Amino acid sequence: MKLYSWGANSYGQLSHGMQSEQCLYPTELVTTNTLENVVAVAGGGGHTLVLDSNGSVLGAGSNSHGQLADSSHNTTVLVRLQGLQEFSVTGVECGWDSSYAITRTGSVVAWGSNKYGQLGVSKEKVVTTKHPVVLDTPTIMQISAGLRHTAMVSSDGHVLTCGQASRGQLGVIGADGNVPKTDCDSLVRVEGVEDVCQVACGQHHTLALTADGRVYGWGDNRRGQLGQGPHHIPTPHLITTCEPGATIKAGWTHSAVLSGGKLTTWGRNSYSQLGHSCDQERVDRPTQLTDLRGVAQLELGSEHNLALLDNGEVWTWGWNEHGNCGTGTVENVAVPQLVNLPSSMSLIAAGAGHSLALKSSS
Repeated sequence: MKLYSWGANSYGQLSHGMQSEQCLYPTELVTTNTLENVVAVAGGGGHTLVLDSNGSVLGAGSNSHGQLADSSHNTTVLVRLQGLQEFSVTGVECGWDSSYAITRTGSVVAWGSNKYGQLGVSKEKVVTTKHPVVLDTPTIMQISAGLRHTAMVSSDGHVLTCGQASRGQLGVIGADGNVPKTDCDSLVRVEGVEDVCQVACGQHHTLALTADGRVYGWGDNRRGQLGQGPHHIPTPHLITTCEPGATIKAGWTHSAVLSGGKLTTWGRNSYSQLGHSCDQERVDRPTQLTDLRGVAQLELGSEHNLALLDNGEVWTWGWNEHGNCGTGTVENVAVPQLVNLPSSMSLIAAGAGHSLALKSSS
């Protein structure tokens, strides 16, 4: 089993044993532990989390807010995070500078930055892996974290959110009918959308997918990331529909759906992150990519994208300032381009400006 990474590495998030502005080509990770049976990988603003089948969580990169450990030191190689051994972790997620884990029982464990209440507890509370917080929630099935807010899906199909609220990204309005101007450091339930199976958080917007294939969104829409509509949409707004079993993803200011092996994107296109080979700054209508088929997994960074095909190939496009597209240059990539990896991959992940791909041993 081998894990490759490329792109931004200012904090050591690529786990190459050093810090650097960029890495232009996929490079195998350095780790103090043998990578065996990796089941999940997640990337944040400057850190990376890896989960193995034993429930152990490893991390590399920025630790400025305790998103990796109890100290403030960054780490340039993957190290096992202490303080999580008592939890049977089955999934991990990264915010910009916060970290989350879902346990086998559906509990959420969180640590790292809580400046905006994005961990779902009082902003006065300092949370690290030595003393992570276990949120008081119903059974949680999935979690997504944006720049300063977080969304979760409960087992009964409801969406819970917390964190920064000023752009409408929490999907709630106050008693006065306006978007709250203060952050929310406790989980609130989003009204107006039910039977939800997935959520995806962008910089200041949130997407939700229902079991019957309806895609809703709320929050900031200044780049068209919520489709057609006003600049701010504070409550759930139907964007499009797709086949049941689809996947939704959110970048900083663009959005995507993977359905039946095909991709549909919309929102900001300043860095060609929509993959349509057009020079429009934004696309408000969900538009299908015509050049890519057989997509098995899709991941969005802040403004770049990774697609894993059924045959194990990894394709990429969009913003490439740090080499995060893995093409050997820092030029933005207008249409999906094949990443030169040593063999077929089984899993991909994206941080804000870095990318990862896993080759299983089988």
